[in-house]
Amino acid sequence: MTNTSLKLSSFAKINSFLRILGKRPDDGYHELVTLLQTVSLCDEINFQFRDDDQIVPYADSGPLSARLVKDAILKTYKGFPHGMPTTNAEQINADTIVTELLGAVPAES
Repeated sequence: MTNTSLKLSSFAKINSFLRILGKRPDDGYHELVTLLQTVSLCDEINFQFRDDDQIVPYADSGPLSARLVKDAILKTYKGFPHGMPTTNAEQINADTIVTELLGAVPAES
Protein backbone atom coordinates (compact mmCIF):
# COMPACT_ATOMS: atom_id res chain seq x y z
CA MET A 1 0.00 0.00 0.00
CA THR A 2 1.36 3.45 -0.94
CA ASN A 3 0.13 6.83 0.30
CA THR A 4 1.09 10.09 -1.32
CA SER A 5 0.49 13.71 -0.36
CA LEU A 6 0.43 16.82 -2.53
CA LYS A 7 0.78 20.35 -1.13
CA LEU A 8 -0.47 23.39 -3.04
CA SER A 9 -0.69 27.09 -2.26
CA SER A 10 -3.88 28.96 -3.06
CA PHE A 11 -2.87 32.62 -3.22
CA ALA A 12 -5.24 35.44 -2.29
CA LYS A 13 -6.20 38.05 -4.86
CA ILE A 14 -7.18 41.69 -4.53
CA ASN A 15 -9.94 42.74 -6.89
CA SER A 16 -9.22 46.37 -7.86
CA PHE A 17 -12.48 46.69 -9.72
CA LEU A 18 -15.26 44.61 -11.20
CA ARG A 19 -17.60 45.90 -13.87
CA ILE A 20 -20.54 43.84 -15.12
CA LEU A 21 -21.21 44.75 -18.75
CA GLY A 22 -24.36 42.73 -19.37
CA LYS A 23 -25.61 39.29 -20.28
CA ARG A 24 -24.34 37.45 -23.31
CA PRO A 25 -27.24 36.49 -25.58
CA ASP A 26 -25.92 33.06 -26.53
CA ASP A 27 -25.45 31.49 -23.07
CA GLY A 28 -26.85 33.91 -20.47
CA TYR A 29 -23.51 34.43 -18.71
CA HIS A 30 -22.38 37.97 -17.93
CA GLU A 31 -19.51 39.79 -19.60
CA LEU A 32 -17.08 41.10 -16.97
CA VAL A 33 -14.15 43.47 -16.82
CA THR A 34 -11.92 43.11 -13.76
CA LEU A 35 -8.41 43.71 -12.54
CA LEU A 36 -6.97 41.17 -10.07
CA GLN A 37 -3.62 41.24 -8.29
CA THR A 38 -2.25 38.23 -6.44
CA VAL A 39 -0.63 38.77 -3.05
CA SER A 40 1.70 36.62 -0.97
CA LEU A 41 -1.03 35.69 1.54
CA CYS A 42 -2.20 32.16 0.80
CA ASP A 43 -3.90 29.03 2.09
CA GLU A 44 -1.96 25.78 2.04
CA ILE A 45 -3.93 22.86 0.63
CA ASN A 46 -2.76 19.31 1.33
CA PHE A 47 -4.05 16.31 -0.60
CA GLN A 48 -3.37 12.70 0.37
CA PHE A 49 -3.65 9.79 -2.08
CA ARG A 50 -3.51 6.03 -1.46
CA ASP A 51 -2.58 3.38 -4.00
CA ASP A 52 -5.37 1.07 -2.78
CA ASP A 53 -8.18 3.65 -3.11
CA GLN A 54 -11.07 1.94 -4.89
CA ILE A 55 -12.95 5.14 -5.78
CA VAL A 56 -10.12 7.10 -7.42
CA PRO A 57 -7.09 4.85 -8.01
CA TYR A 58 -3.72 6.31 -7.00
CA ALA A 59 -2.30 6.18 -10.54
CA ASP A 60 -5.23 8.31 -11.73
CA SER A 61 -4.95 10.91 -8.99
CA GLY A 62 -1.61 11.51 -7.20
CA PRO A 63 1.00 11.44 -9.98
CA LEU A 64 -1.36 13.04 -12.49
CA SER A 65 -2.19 15.90 -10.12
CA ALA A 66 1.50 16.52 -9.48
CA ARG A 67 2.21 16.74 -13.22
CA LEU A 68 -0.61 19.24 -13.72
CA VAL A 69 0.55 21.69 -11.05
CA LYS A 70 3.69 23.77 -11.54
CA ASP A 71 6.30 23.16 -8.83
CA ALA A 72 4.11 20.57 -7.09
CA ILE A 73 5.78 18.39 -4.48
CA LEU A 74 4.55 14.79 -4.41
CA LYS A 75 5.61 12.69 -1.41
CA THR A 76 4.75 9.00 -1.03
CA TYR A 77 4.04 7.47 2.37
CA LYS A 78 4.25 3.69 2.19
CA GLY A 79 2.03 1.71 4.56
CA PHE A 80 0.25 4.66 6.15
CA PRO A 81 -3.47 4.11 6.87
CA HIS A 82 -6.31 5.89 5.08
CA GLY A 83 -6.65 8.32 8.01
CA MET A 84 -2.99 9.27 7.78
CA PRO A 85 -3.53 13.05 8.22
CA THR A 86 -4.81 12.22 11.70
CA THR A 87 -2.99 9.01 12.62
CA ASN A 88 0.39 10.13 11.25
CA ALA A 89 0.02 13.89 11.69
CA GLU A 90 3.45 14.32 13.34
CA GLN A 91 5.29 12.76 10.38
CA ILE A 92 3.25 14.62 7.76
CA ASN A 93 3.61 17.95 9.59
CA ALA A 94 7.36 17.45 10.01
CA ASP A 95 7.74 16.66 6.30
CA THR A 96 5.68 19.73 5.38
CA ILE A 97 7.92 21.95 7.52
CA VAL A 98 11.10 20.46 6.01
CA THR A 99 9.71 20.93 2.50
CA GLU A 100 8.67 24.52 3.22
CA LEU A 101 11.93 25.54 4.89
CA LEU A 102 14.42 23.68 2.73
CA GLY A 103 12.52 23.42 -0.54
CA ALA A 104 13.38 19.73 -0.65
CA VAL A 105 11.25 16.61 -0.53
CA PRO A 106 11.93 14.57 2.66
CA ALA A 107 13.14 10.99 2.29
CA GLU A 108 10.56 8.31 1.59
CA SER A 109 8.78 7.02 4.71
